[in-house]
Amino acid sequence: MSLVLQLQAAAMDPAETVANVLRKALVVATKLRIPDMRDWIHKEIGGYSNDGSDVPEYRIVSGELKAWNPALGQYIPIRFRNAELADALRKRSVIQRISEIEDSLREVRSGGFFEMPLSDKTVNMLFRNTKEFQMGLTPTELIAPSQFQRILETVRDVVLEWSLKLEEEGIVGEDMTFSKKEQNKAASVTNVFHAPVTGNFGDIVANNVNIGDRQSNVVQELDVLPPKVRAEISTILDQLQKADGVTRKTLLQRGFAWLEKYGPGIGTAAEPIRRLLQ
Repeated sequence: MSLVLQLQAAAMDPAETVANVLRKALVVATKLRIPDMRDWIHKEIGGYSNDGSDVPEYRIVSGELKAWNPALGQYIPIRFRNAELADALRKRSVIQRISEIEDSLREVRSGGFFEMPLSDKTVNMLFRNTKEFQMGLTPTELIAPSQFQRILETVRDVVLEWSLKLEEEGIVGEDMTFSKKEQNKAASVTNVFHAPVTGNFGDIVANNVNIGDRQSNVVQELDVLPPKVRAEISTILDQLQKADGVTRKTLLQRGFAWLEKYGPGIGTAAEPIRRLLQ
């Protein structure tokens, strides 16, 4: 059987691991001298970069944000006032080697889930000042196994589609090799692997959670105050993000004056405002 037909048979065989399918695809891509396909296969076999910057869209998973409550012995939901921030936190990049994903799926129990802890930086930035975290409730993310299974199926489908396109162009590879004509023709075959997704949905880092995100939560806590008063501090905090020099100093003076005037009436809700100004 030709190399390409062997690859098709492996991609369609559910008993064949995706890691083995990729190794066979690597042989074909290398012999055909297709660097883009070879690079994609190498990343799937060896894993993606730690920052997730080169992860394709199909490797972005979304889970549920929960916290382990040791007193209850169970996970409890985490709720955010800022829906945009919550959505960003739920999305994670899966950078692991394809073989590691397969091993993990074999080990997970029926009805189980994968736990992807948030980074220390994210936890400290968003949760360290909450009473729940200080009481020992640890935020984490729970991912359904089906999301990891989807990654495997996508990779298998990509290889299968690519091999079918090669065959359609008459590129099959007899006797474990490809002719010069086949190599030249393969360069024009449109690759079907997925390009990296724009942005990094791994762990949220400092430049992804800016003052505006935290500010939105903080200002919403001030619902005991009239809308006009809340709008005043919201405007000050918004302008502070871009201001510098004398303007920044003036805004800070206005902010602390606002705190002095309204702080006593909002109690503990004044402390987050103070931290943002500081």
